[in-house]
Amino acid sequence: MTVRPASHVAAALLGALALLGGCRREAPPPQVETIRVGGGSLAAAAEVGLDQPAVEALARAALGEAGFAAAPGAGPAYRLRLELATLRLGPGAGGQGLLASVGVELDLTPVKGEEPGRHERGAASVRVGADGPGPAVRQALGQAVGEAARGLRLGLSADAKPVTALLGDLDSPDRRVRERAAEALGERRDPAAVPALVKRLADGDAQVVHKAVGALARIRDQRSVPALIDLSRDGDPAITLRMVTIVGDIGGPDAKGWLLTMEQAHPDPRVRAAATSALAELVRAAAGATASAPAPR
Repeated sequence: MTVRPASHVAAALLGALALLGGCRREAPPPQVETIRVGGGSLAAAAEVGLDQPAVEALARAALGEAGFAAAPGAGPAYRLRLELATLRLGPGAGGQGLLASVGVELDLTPVKGEEPGRHERGAASVRVGADGPGPAVRQALGQAVGEAARGLRLGLSADAKPVTALLGDLDSPDRRVRERAAEALGERRDPAAVPALVKRLADGDAQVVHKAVGALARIRDQRSVPALIDLSRDGDPAITLRMVTIVGDIGGPDAKGWLLTMEQAHPDPRVRAAATSALAELVRAAAGATASAPAPR
């Protein structure tokens, strides 16, 4: 029997891995089977020539640009509900002239399986030109639906990524990629994501911070408590109230000490009451853990 040198064996293994990597294909894109259009502003859209079929056609184009398949294929199938929430014509700030402003909401639900649905909002404003409001409304609607459709596609893509890829996405220059990565990491509840999510609490985009807070609240790792407490230091009672609830759910020595301070010294009675409730829940949880602990032998 011929024994090959170790370097030759390693080279062969690397070559095989490279071949496998080259053969790996991306998952087939999702496809939207049906689109339902509704909303309180649909009648206003019809007045400028955008009836339901026209809105659906704009949605189909936006979905295609966002990466959804144009025809049924091997990818998962979904239904889409498009709500035309707002349509306004009015003067823009700073002498921008007349603006067409559109807001939409998209709800995506799977045709089969138990996968949860997804919800996205989109908004856009376009200046009305000499040709009237119709073209401006059409353009604003296309941009608003496109924004929401991209969010849906990024969310589906994030759901399929491993944790390591999502951690990399948290540093993406695209704020929607960062949002979806934080959201997906929260759903995984992986403690390995805590340091990267804590870093995103200093993100310049408020929605990214919101998603990072939500993810840390779901993971419930005590390492995140000091950073979550820091978010309340700007003095906004609404933020402090939210942090009291989240920090109380996570627990630990840092949480208990801060909640005691909030209970005794915060000027807002709502914050003091929430801190009292959170502390009581911590005591109950500790008592329950002690009662369920096995007796020493």
